[in-house]
Amino acid sequence: MKPTDKQKKVITNILSTIKYWSNTNDITSPSHLTLIEEDMNSLADELDMEYDDNNIEELVSKLSDLYFAIRKFA
Repeated sequence: MKPTDKQKKVITNILSTIKYWSNTNDITSPSHLTLIEEDMNSLADELDMEYDDNNIEELVSKLSDLYFAIRKFA
């Protein structure tokens, strides 16, 4: 089964967030966590979902986990 349009938007948003991390001049900046939340909030608006929707909250949590895991590589 091919990804739906919503799934494609989620994937595109996640890829954009990760690309931003790869180009940052300070991977340890706490602003990255704020940006994750802001990006997912914008995504929720775009997809006509509430931010507190469990799916959006889960994306924020998982992206934050991924961000912290990446930071461990020095």
